[in-house]
Amino acid sequence: MKKILSFVVVACFLMVSVFSTGAFAEKQGKGKYDLGEKFSKKIKVMIKNSEKLNLTDAQMDEIKSLKLKTKKELIQQKANIEILGLDIKSEMKKTQWTLS
Repeated sequence: MKKILSFVVVACFLMVSVFSTGAFAEKQGKGKYDLGEKFSKKIKVMIKNSEKLNLTDAQMDEIKSLKLKTKKELIQQKANIEILGLDIKSEMKKTQWTLS
């Protein structure tokens, strides 16, 4: 049972570290932004060019609603990842690790 728990903890830790570094990374040089920033920029372009895109008022309202919903979800995902990371660290401190 301990081996299974250890495997799950390590697997979760690896998944969190892999997904959090790429998808939610802060600016790391020219052209590299997090998902929220990329999404916001695309929405701004759509809003700015709404007349050229022939978007109706209802479509604009839906775009703005989706933008808000997506921002909220990204914030929640980042928080969940941080909480999971804390849980993993806590669990790893409880477990005795040996290299065999």
